[in-house]
Amino acid sequence: MGDPAGAADALAVPGVQPAVHHGVKEHHPAADQPSAYTALIRPRPFGALDAMVAVVFLEWLAGETVADQQQWNFHRRKSAAIASGRESESRFARTGLFRHPRHPNHL
Repeated sequence: MGDPAGAADALAVPGVQPAVHHGVKEHHPAADQPSAYTALIRPRPFGALDAMVAVVFLEWLAGETVADQQQWNFHRRKSAAIASGRESESRFARTGLFRHPRHPNHL
């Protein structure tokens, strides 16, 4: 039951000795941790791809924030119309980011 050539060494965590169980090396459980741990033990400079992903994330976050606010404003107007005995303008928000997709805040 040996590892493929070098598989145990590829999973080695710097500064952590591998566990030995009945003469067989086992990799450290920290090697299975998510990417935050990987970033901690193998730091790299912030690159162009990182900047691009950050910009896309911020654009999506801004879009979700705007859509949530538009939905909130719509429901406040709708509730006020119903409370005053008037017919609400629509059952669903159909302006702003809600013009085309029904749930832009989930995109």
